[in-house]
Amino acid sequence: MDISQDMLINVGLDMIGFLAAGGLLLVIYSMFQRRNHQPVRQQQQQTPVLSTTSSSTVSAPSPVRSQMEFVRFGEPQSVSRQGKDISDNQSEGWSKRASVIKTARNMITAGASVEDVRAALPLSDAELAVLMRKAK
Repeated sequence: MDISQDMLINVGLDMIGFLAAGGLLLVIYSMFQRRNHQPVRQQQQQTPVLSTTSSSTVSAPSPVRSQMEFVRFGEPQSVSRQGKDISDNQSEGWSKRASVIKTARNMITAGASVEDVRAALPLSDAELAVLMRKAK
């Protein structure tokens, strides 16, 4: 279906009309809002009065320490704990978990019961339910 020139002109005029109506409503709304708005009174700034007759000394305020921490979004740096890097431990854990799930999947396809898989491997109920559902 071809789009004719008239259709494009109508769509363009509709969009311009909606934008013009929105602008007009914005102007009318701001006109009515200004009538109910009370101007804010400016506060008079008080200048401190220094007296030279005071016997107590005033210490300068201590600088405020910022509690801000900077976050880097670059590549994470591994922190070494007990001789192993954290990133290595995480990758080891994931690979062990993947091998456990793969072994459970093989046991289920071989016909092992849920109790046998649960007794042989450290799987959660949710993981076992997902594997059983995929096997069906």
